[in-house]
Parts: sequence; structure tokens; C-alpha cells
Amino acid sequence: MNETILTIPGQTPTVDALVVTPDGAGPFDVAVIVNGAFEPQDAVQEVGRRFATEGLLAIVPALRDAPALRPNVTNGDLVRCIERIVDFAREQPGASASNVSLIGFGIGGFVALLAACHADVASAVSFYPRGIVRPIRGLRIEPIVRDMKSDVAPFLGLFGAQDERVRPEDVAKIRARLVLCRAVHELIVYPHAKNGFFLPSREEYRAEAASHAWTRTLEWLRRFARGNGLAQAK
Repeated sequence: MNETILTIPGQTPTVDALVVTPDGAGPFDVAVIVNGAFEPQDAVQEVGRRFATEGLLAIVPALRDAPALRPNVTNGDLVRCIERIVDFAREQPGASASNVSLIGFGIGGFVALLAACHADVASAVSFYPRGIVRPIRGLRIEPIVRDMKSDVAPFLGLFGAQDERVRPEDVAKIRARLVLCRAVHELIVYPHAKNGFFLPSREEYRAEAASHAWTRTLEWLRRFARGNGLAQAK
């Protein structure tokens, strides 16, 4: 694998991203990983390395450390930010340009689903995404449950039944909307998991749920790959 830190153009102020390229010539399907409010950047960068070992080109933008996820940011601001990141991802050497997916944690999960609704992405995966149904106190971003339409990119949502931030009734509303829109989706709720169950750096980490969620995420990205990258390499 090869790692480098690059600056994503078109962002003010600048946003840097870790880019991890697998060994080989490609083309590689691309995973853009977005952290939330409670995931340290280095922990999410490690997730990027895990994707690279599976044959994906991983991009981990430092959105939380830049103003991209600050209180005054709107949904429109985030959509424009996502579009620039997706363009940046497509331009990376070896990238399968038609095959960029977003994976997010917490508020990063909100970003991933926002991309599924408004950006040209192959698929999206959200771990315990906040803000989909109910506003997040202190932020201007608005719930996007009603933004979901039939053209939503294939969406995988991973939740914990004991999550106090994303309640079971929130998951039910997300599911109902996706069904109404006839969007391709799967929502998985882990019975004994809380918000933050995936990353070992979190106190709420649950190994069994995390392992299953990782397997389902890889399967999802492979299933909905558009280009000649991971889906055909496996």
C-alpha cells in the first residue's frame, strides 16, 4: 500500500485527506470515509487502511478538523463539499471513476446519506448516522429523511438498538421512507449495540457487531460496484 496526504482543491479553508492506494495497477473502487463528532481522525484513518487491504482506494478527508462540519454549515454547504471530494476521488491515479462510495460514522453517516441523495456515488454506508430524522442541537444541518427519493444511491444503514442518539423510532422512519421511495437499501439493527459500536477506540465498541458490520459493508460495496474495480476483482 501507498499512503499520502493531499489537499482537496476547491475547499476554503483547505481540507487535507489521507489517500491510501492498494498495491497493483487498478482500477480500484474508491471508499471515502468520513468521521463523526466522537471518532478520532487516526482511528478513521485506520479504517481507510483496512479498506485498502481489501483492494479499495481509500480517502479519509479531515472534515471534522476543518470548518466543513462546524455549527454554521448548511446542507447545501455539505453537498458542495461532498461533490468536490467525489471529484477529487475520481481524479486519483488508479481510481475507478464511476465507482466512488461514501462510508460515514455518526454525523459522517449523515454526510454519506446526503451524498446518496444528492451526489453521483455508487453507494453509501452509514454507521449510526445522526441528524437523518431529528435536528442535531447546535448545528444548522437539517434532517434529510424527506430528501430520499427513488434516485437515492444504494444505501446500507447500520444501527445499535441501544443507541440513545439514533432511536429505534428514527430507524423505523428511515426505513419507511426508503420503502416508500422504492430505494435500494438495507438497515441492520444490532440488539446489544450502542452508538459507536464499530471502532475499537470507542468505549461502546462491540466486537461481534463490528465484525458483522464490516463484512456487510464490504459485501455492499462489491454488490453495487459500477465499474471494473473491486466487484470484478473479487
